[in-house]
Amino acid sequence: MARFVSRRPRPSVPIIIGRNAPPAEKPSVAKILICAPSNAAIDEIAHRLKDGYSGSIKGQGSLRVVRIGAVQAMNLSVRDISLDSLVEQKLDYSSTPLADIGNEIKSLHRDIAVLKDLRQQKLQDLATVRDNSAKTKALENEVQNLGSRRQDLVTQLNQKKDKLKSDTRSLDTLRRGIQRDILNEADVVCSTLSGAGHDTLAQHDFEMLIIDEAAQAIELSSLIPLKYNSARCVMVGDPQQLPPTVLSQEV
Repeated sequence: MARFVSRRPRPSVPIIIGRNAPPAEKPSVAKILICAPSNAAIDEIAHRLKDGYSGSIKGQGSLRVVRIGAVQAMNLSVRDISLDSLVEQKLDYSSTPLADIGNEIKSLHRDIAVLKDLRQQKLQDLATVRDNSAKTKALENEVQNLGSRRQDLVTQLNQKKDKLKSDTRSLDTLRRGIQRDILNEADVVCSTLSGAGHDTLAQHDFEMLIIDEAAQAIELSSLIPLKYNSARCVMVGDPQQLPPTVLSQEV
């Protein structure tokens, strides 16, 4: 694997001439996909790659390893190289202050509830007034004023909700772009066999596929990572060890 990584050609960014030319996407490097049937197995591989190749590979720099999958199912030792974790490290939340907007929306909800209760109390007071036109007029003005203030806050709330939706869409777009860049720059992607079907990998090809503990994998699961146009596939496993887990009593 190290030989493959050290000898592969490095892509160059094409030069695009013209003021209105679109920005060039970062070219993808030739990469390896390593899979195993279980999270425990692929976590062990990812951990060894992260630690064993922390130095530089001749002519290529440090080996960049990315672990694909649900973070909560990963071992703690490899969560820092999970795709989600790497995205969070690169994401600049200062340009999308979703937390601030969320707090403003909560504050507006509280203020609207307070005005609603206060207006309801004034209406009750108004219903009990008898033969006092001045007080009646004052309460009617307060009720109208509270209603107007509440309507203004509702308008602000709707505007904040619209902005939150817009910023959320922008954040999702930004997150997908960062995911794409991380995977483009990755040398090795580690995943379970089922996780290899993740949507984030759909736009990527892999020069080499390695399936570890292949003797413990069921055939259908092993077919999933074969869709990435790999020129070489290496299956590693000991047929004398544990076979795949089969729950069917008939089998």
